[in-house]
Amino acid sequence: PVAPYAAPGTQEVPDSIAPFCKTHNGVLLANHGAVTWGKDLSEACARMETLERSARIRYYCLTMGKASYLSPEEAAVLHQKGVALGNFEA
Repeated sequence: PVAPYAAPGTQEVPDSIAPFCKTHNGVLLANHGAVTWGKDLSEACARMETLERSARIRYYCLTMGKASYLSPEEAAVLHQKGVALGNFEA
């Protein structure tokens, strides 16, 4: 998700992120960049690497002119495999 723009250093920044904390592992901050979180620094860093890798893949797909998306059912299967591996929460 993308959190709405908030001026740096204000309470509006964490307030814009808060709605996503229970349902996501990271968020894009409009006009700022990305932030991820986890149970510890290692998990938060791994999630940032995943976000950056995903963004790079998306960028490549767009520059090639076409992206191929999984169906919701296919995405659910992959998500469950990630849960089984401990990469995602159920």
